[in-house]
Amino acid sequence: MKCKKFTLCFMIFCLQINAATGIEPSSGTCNADETCLWKIDENGIMTVYAKEGAKNVVMDDYYCYDSCPDGNRPWESSIRQVQNLVIGDNIVKIGQDAFQNAYVMQTVSGMKDVETVGVSSFAYTYGLQSIEMPNVRTVGHDAFQGDRNLSGVDMPKVETIGFQAFLGASGLIYAGIKDSTNVSGSAFNNTPISSCGNGGSCGSCGDLYLQSGVGCVSNCYDNFYADNFGICREIKTRYTLPEADAATSNDNENMIEWIFE
Repeated sequence: MKCKKFTLCFMIFCLQINAATGIEPSSGTCNADETCLWKIDENGIMTVYAKEGAKNVVMDDYYCYDSCPDGNRPWESSIRQVQNLVIGDNIVKIGQDAFQNAYVMQTVSGMKDVETVGVSSFAYTYGLQSIEMPNVRTVGHDAFQGDRNLSGVDMPKVETIGFQAFLGASGLIYAGIKDSTNVSGSAFNNTPISSCGNGGSCGSCGDLYLQSGVGCVSNCYDNFYADNFGICREIKTRYTLPEADAATSNDNENMIEWIFE
């Protein structure tokens, strides 16, 4: 009887944990030779990583039909709950459709060894605001299509950007590319930098800051702050901690502000 009660309590506890986090941890492989591994934890963090000792690991291509229920991605049941994605070392290719419709994904980190971003791999990741891809050479068509909150992308070594790669990324105001990049004519259609590719980094202001709707400015306007890309972002809500109440405008050491977008 005691064993049954303990088991029941444990099951209830597990259910409560899963209900609180909203996602059940899962894991598996992401290529045929099982050198590509993935896991999703209870906090909605997905990690794609290489098997120990494996080099130049290529993710499989997946297929996301319509809204994906009939696709063949092993993480299908959790993809719309993934909030943060981490790409580990020695992963050189992101597979086709791999993270399409990850609606609430906010950050993508890692990407150090990625050279190819597959077709539609990040399409409709509405929560994504910026991404750095230091060694990417190829961005497939539709790769970031519809990513309406994506405002900055840095890909200094990219050689080819496919058609409609950033189509409809209506918030995109910076794309760091090199002068020789082969950019499809429709790659940046329906974005604020639709002419991107005509002479290198699109929307780049060098040592200045990029103010949306204005251009390059020496300082971001009031109620804006500069992010890591040199883009001026609006401060939507400002909270000052209690210990800053007694601080003066010249007492920056004691003034602490939290900025929320």
